[in-house]
Amino acid sequence: MTRWKIPRIESVGKQSGNGVKVCMDKQPKMIKLLRKHRLPSVFCTFPWVRSGTAAFGYEDEALVLLHQQILAGKEDISKLDNLYSLMLAVDITENISDANNKRGFMGVDYYWNLSDVNYLLKGTKPSGAVSIEQAGFTEEQLALLAKEDSYLKYIRALEAHDSKPAGYYFAVELEDKIKSMERQMTAKGTLNRLFAGLRDNQRSNNFTSQAPKISESMRNEVLQYHDYTCIFDGRSRPEFTMHVHHVIPQRSIERFNLSERLFTARENLVSACSGCNIVKSDELSQADVRFYLAQFSNPTHPNHSLVKFLEQIRQLQQEA
Repeated sequence: MTRWKIPRIESVGKQSGNGVKVCMDKQPKMIKLLRKHRLPSVFCTFPWVRSGTAAFGYEDEALVLLHQQILAGKEDISKLDNLYSLMLAVDITENISDANNKRGFMGVDYYWNLSDVNYLLKGTKPSGAVSIEQAGFTEEQLALLAKEDSYLKYIRALEAHDSKPAGYYFAVELEDKIKSMERQMTAKGTLNRLFAGLRDNQRSNNFTSQAPKISESMRNEVLQYHDYTCIFDGRSRPEFTMHVHHVIPQRSIERFNLSERLFTARENLVSACSGCNIVKSDELSQADVRFYLAQFSNPTHPNHSLVKFLEQIRQLQQEA
């Protein structure tokens, strides 16, 4: 089944190189279809993706049927993956006919070639590359697709298929670097999927330039649970002012590309005095992670559900 059954075209209504004319009665509505199946984690670190216009017609019935199934939600666009490339998203329309008025499709593919990892490591990109946002993804959404599946398995299989020696498409000496990137990205993807289930005291998921505010009822709940006592040094009211402190602070939320919802989740809040709240407000150190893991180890602790996230963050810190 050939993806490029009809050559790429520069514009509709023109004669293509093989004599097939693609025409439209009116400007069609384009539908954006996003990948749902997960990807080898290294591809979830890309800030860009390739973009190319695709036109394919009625003579490849299997390909037309597959796109109809994708449009109907019966198949994922990962079905368009092949040995050489992985598909991230597709802009597609059904309102296309060829010169004989037989049905076909036209659209825009957003994809990576397997060898594009070389561009990523060099900090460059090919011509025609666009941002992942243009393909319909945010960095956080792309991270959710990361799976623990080695890129090296794919690229070495491609080299074997093309009868090339190992290292022909991707240098052997870069394998350790890729493995490290994969471990970090897999951990980030796991964190984002876990945090998606955290209980949140805000219904809005809209991004704000300032940190979301914690409700007064949530603040009282946290302070009362800790009996208005600092979790770090034992100081308490009325001698000392108590604050609601974030276990995973905003800077770490941004650094690890975590969901902003975490900022108001009950599981991420504890009681702290003014001094400790200020000292520990910006960064989450490895020592902090060890402290929290010990504090929240009891399954009855209200912050216990944060343990699995802290363990993932500890793994990221060790890889950094």
